[in-house]
Amino acid sequence: MKHAHEELQAILGVIEHGGIYTIEIDASEIPMTAVEEAWEDIAPVLTSGFEMPPSTVIHDPVAANEILTKVDTWGQIVVLVYRHGGRVIYRKRPSGRYEATVQRKES
Repeated sequence: MKHAHEELQAILGVIEHGGIYTIEIDASEIPMTAVEEAWEDIAPVLTSGFEMPPSTVIHDPVAANEILTKVDTWGQIVVLVYRHGGRVIYRKRPSGRYEATVQRKES
């Protein structure tokens, strides 16, 4: 993930305290190709918003630690967001990049 330190801190703030933060990311940072974009559950909401939650195995502390050591920064963010009860909503932008909205209820 090639994002500014300030953006990472804002996302970590949402994970810790709740709130909403939107960032634009490159399509290569999420597991999305033309094949996935054509899936019947994704295609109709590709530009309006869809979610790709990770496996529930992330809630097992041992598995989560293992996963966190093997994924990139964006993958780590996604795991942490969902472990803390948040969500990430993606929207494809006309540029081909994705808008990712990290959200969690305020605590």
